[in-house]
Amino acid sequence: MGRAVAAVKRALLVLVAAGCAHQTPEQREAELARERRCAAVEIYPPGMSPARPYRVLGPVGVSTDNLSAHRDRALRDSACALGADAVIDIHEDATAAQNPYASSANQSVEVSGTAVSWSDTAR
Repeated sequence: MGRAVAAVKRALLVLVAAGCAHQTPEQREAELARERRCAAVEIYPPGMSPARPYRVLGPVGVSTDNLSAHRDRALRDSACALGADAVIDIHEDATAAQNPYASSANQSVEVSGTAVSWSDTAR
């Protein structure tokens, strides 16, 4: 049984490695640039708004666990897809999919906000 598990693990490792090999250096650089751009999206807690002028791009919403780091990353990724610089007016609905036996980190939370871009800089 142990040999079979080891063989499956090796096969999965080979598949994962082969999947990464199909990315060209240009594609990899574009992916890294996107990740840097998305990581720079600012998150404004409820009740706070940026001092800079902005224009509204549209609503963003995610379903995530109750960990703030995961929530913020999901919001950043969603807003980044719209070309946003920040997310404002964040609201959480922690009542979604509550399980009294699950830890708070495992409970699903619906989070929404507004994606904005700075209007005082040229893109």
